[in-house]
Amino acid sequence: MRTFRILFFFLPFVVFLQACSLAPTYMRPDPMFPETVPVSWTQNQMSPETAENAAWWTAFNSNALLRLQQEGLAQNHNFSASGWQLAQAVAQSRVARASLFPWIGAEGRASRTGHHAGPADAFTMTDTISGGFQASYELDVWGRLRSQADSAAFMAEATLNDWRAVGLSLESDIAIAYFQLLALREKLSVQRNILSTAEQTLEYIAKQQRAGAASTLDLARQRSDVASMKARTQDLERQEQAAKNALNNLLGSAIIPAELDALMSAEAITKLTPPAVSAGLSSSLLLRRPDILKAEASLKAANANIGAARAAFLPMVNLTAQGGWQSDEFHTLFTPSSTLYALASSLVAPIFQGGRLVAQHDVALAWKEELVSRYQQTALSAFLETDTAIEAGGFLTQEEENRETAVREAGEAYRIVRVQYREGATDFLNLLDAQRTLLTAQDAQISVTLARLNTTVGLFKALGGGWGEKNPPQRQ
Repeated sequence: MRTFRILFFFLPFVVFLQACSLAPTYMRPDPMFPETVPVSWTQNQMSPETAENAAWWTAFNSNALLRLQQEGLAQNHNFSASGWQLAQAVAQSRVARASLFPWIGAEGRASRTGHHAGPADAFTMTDTISGGFQASYELDVWGRLRSQADSAAFMAEATLNDWRAVGLSLESDIAIAYFQLLALREKLSVQRNILSTAEQTLEYIAKQQRAGAASTLDLARQRSDVASMKARTQDLERQEQAAKNALNNLLGSAIIPAELDALMSAEAITKLTPPAVSAGLSSSLLLRRPDILKAEASLKAANANIGAARAAFLPMVNLTAQGGWQSDEFHTLFTPSSTLYALASSLVAPIFQGGRLVAQHDVALAWKEELVSRYQQTALSAFLETDTAIEAGGFLTQEEENRETAVREAGEAYRIVRVQYREGATDFLNLLDAQRTLLTAQDAQISVTLARLNTTVGLFKALGGGWGEKNPPQRQ
């Protein structure tokens, strides 16, 4: 029992011994944002409140987009894989922290040996039974183990922000892929409508040509234009199928469910309205972005790693304890006379290792400086992405208004020219030019609408999209 009294007195002391730390005091690097934000950041319907912009895609008022986001977050394989990567990193951080605690084990052994004491003696057998406990512990006097555990914990935090970044990118990519599909369907609808009109015009010109009222050149030109429109229609159909497959890939499924496909078919890109962005006016809001949070967590891990590299120059103190029983017979195994114990301590100090410890310390310092630069570059990219999206949003809003006017006027011009051509008041070249102008204007309007929607998505992504505080669900 004396062994246990010594052991239980000794272990609580070493377990709760507080180690010092040789890691430098962490200070967040200057993200080097401008002292004042651009004027455009206070415009474009931006609210002065700081908001997380979570579930930003619901503000597009698209039932299909809502379902697509739900399907993607639930089924996308890359997003699932990033969740399992996070689970690995968390488990690795627990492995590193386990070194802060004692190792305790138990063992039991039984053996039987036999021998002849002499030529005439009988064969003798001896039984030996033993059992006991072992414990070992490294006194973390200089904080080496704690620094390693902290570094692993910060790397797990960096992996968490990797998971957040994957989720944010997935939401953004799904929205962009869906808008692209809607735009292609709208362009295809426009193309088919004007193709139908062009084919009607071709029939009319053919009749006129047979009657001698139209030239063979006019007929050939219209046939060429109709053929080009058919080729353009086929190209858009190919692009639509490719866009649908790209969306399926993001959803982690080979086929879009029929119910979801029906929702998508009921929507049009021209009916979607980009929501106003609620983002604060200070550029410091960008520090919520997952990529910036990841860069800072990695920097904290590197800072803690410096402490471990410094502590490696100093002696290590190890404590071991053993206690148990040994006897030739089981019924006397737990008697005081069968009790054994041993306590030991060791101190190991590095003297010469060929410069390995110095090199490890230099590596740790260089890693930290690398991550400082990467943090500042990430912050700069975040600022410029946000500024680009805000500026583009303003320009695209104005361009979209002008494109709408262009389509309206081109449509009216085409209507008038068709009437004039049938009445013989204008030639075929004017009709052909009006036909192509209308198609070009309609195509450009759809493209600028798509660009404005994508720019809004890009702005939400640049602002973190509400992922700065998200955590993965508990895995069973």
